[in-house]
Amino acid sequence: MVVVGGSVVVVLVDVLVDVVDVDVEVEVDDAAGSASPMSLLQAATVPTRNATATRRRANEAGRAGGVRVTPTSLTDRAAQLKSWCEAVTMLGPIRHARRTDVTAMIAIAEDGDAPGVDEGYLDFVAAQGRLMVGCEGLDGPVLGFAGSIPVGGAAMVTDLFVSTLHRGAGLGGALLSAVTDGFERRMTCSSAHPAARAAYARAGLEPRWPVLVLQGDAHGGGGGLAEGPWCHDRHELIDYYRSTGAHIGPGHVVHRAVTGGAVHRVLRMVSARPTLDAARLLAALPAGEPVEWCVPARSPFAERLVAHGFEVVDEDLFCATPGLDLEPELVALHRGLL
Repeated sequence: MVVVGGSVVVVLVDVLVDVVDVDVEVEVDDAAGSASPMSLLQAATVPTRNATATRRRANEAGRAGGVRVTPTSLTDRAAQLKSWCEAVTMLGPIRHARRTDVTAMIAIAEDGDAPGVDEGYLDFVAAQGRLMVGCEGLDGPVLGFAGSIPVGGAAMVTDLFVSTLHRGAGLGGALLSAVTDGFERRMTCSSAHPAARAAYARAGLEPRWPVLVLQGDAHGGGGGLAEGPWCHDRHELIDYYRSTGAHIGPGHVVHRAVTGGAVHRVLRMVSARPTLDAARLLAALPAGEPVEWCVPARSPFAERLVAHGFEVVDEDLFCATPGLDLEPELVALHRGLL
């Protein structure tokens, strides 16, 4: 059984080989990625004696995903369908995440070096977009998960994680398809892992530029962080940050450390004068305490931070479909939520 986007397709591999009535084979070329497993299964497994009608249905289902349909013999089509269906069933069911999946998703994220994933974060992703899990069996353990939220009409892939023992079987690609289906424009900042990069490339997301995590010390001596209502877009994201206790200013969001020596994180900054606004922010925090920024490497602001003693402590890669880019005034961001 394969569950995609809340719908169920029952795949009986051995039975299909004996009773298959389809007069076509389905080939997916290297550019495929937009057509969902659901649409391909529907096109390829509807019993019919009319090859022209079946070919038309399959082409309609997959034309955006690089699908080509050609006539084939009974023996060949049985072997093709059996092989394809076995590959699909190996992935396990894909379904919407449940509350009972949270512990497993957090553990998988931590195993993938993403310790910042917690229940509140997952709740936000699920409420704003899609949060899908891949399981072993219908109610078996969670093997991986993916999330996305809409940002400016594009799908922002927030997370894509598969447990170590289950990588390489295609589950990551299936999860990615489940959370981006229906979006022509897609982007992510969580793509440093080689396996993830390959999955993103197959989905049409091209590498653009690194995203740098920079740490340095606050200067102190200022009058505190500026107060005031947020003056830009993404108010739903700002409300989430506010719920976590972050400080919200007119153009910045800072998650302030509550214990000495902990890191103050600039979660978001929108500014046409980032050098001046950053200087004010660093002066507003206690002198000598660590501050962390996540910034696009292409930004001159990243160079200025490095010139003032900030060091690169981590790095990811921004990937996006052609023609999609970020606003230049977004100078500090969250790698998962932008």
